Amino acid sequence: QQVLNEVGLETRQKDAVNQFSGGMKRRLNFACAVLHKPAALLLDEPTVGIDPQSREHLMQAILKLKEQGTAVIYTTHYMEEAERLCDNLAIIDKGEIIATGTVDALRSQLGERDLITFQGQFQNPESSELESLGAEILEQSENEIRLLINDAPKNLSSVMKSIESQHGKISNVNLAQANLESLFIKLTGRALRDAA
Repeated sequence: QQVLNEVGLETRQKDAVNQFSGGMKRRLNFACAVLHKPAALLLDEPTVGIDPQSREHLMQAILKLKEQGTAVIYTTHYMEEAERLCDNLAIIDKGEIIATGTVDALRSQLGERDLITFQGQFQNPESSELESLGAEILEQSENEIRLLINDAPKNLSSVMKSIESQHGKISNVNLAQANLESLFIKLTGRALRDAA
């Protein structure tokens, strides 16, 4: 009963499993895995293809396990999950470990930079010109450019002017703190959606 409560299935304990949604089945799988209170638990992408509510139930249950001292080995392509759940990380690309460390240590590899995403229409801007303005292109397509930028308040305007002077048309700008996904792209040279 306690494990069902932890994964949000306490009201469904008498229902047939074939009536469960995919997310409910994932939560039930998790409940079965932790029923015997293991010292260590390996979870291989447990949130793939489930609804946000089921995902949050699993996240909370995993965090509770960690608090109770269970060692959790967690594989995921969702970097926000890794940032939220993991104390130590290993970034793997093509079967090779390419970076390890705590979330903060890995993030520090990016320095004090922000992640800028430009949307619009672009014709491969000259990276050396952008680099001279404190920007590093992570990935680009004809509709989007993602880059890391030093001192965004100071350099953003110059970077935008540079892109527009190279026949780019910016329709939207998003500024965010650089994160593990930014580091993954920097280290591997490709986006997470291309990694699978």
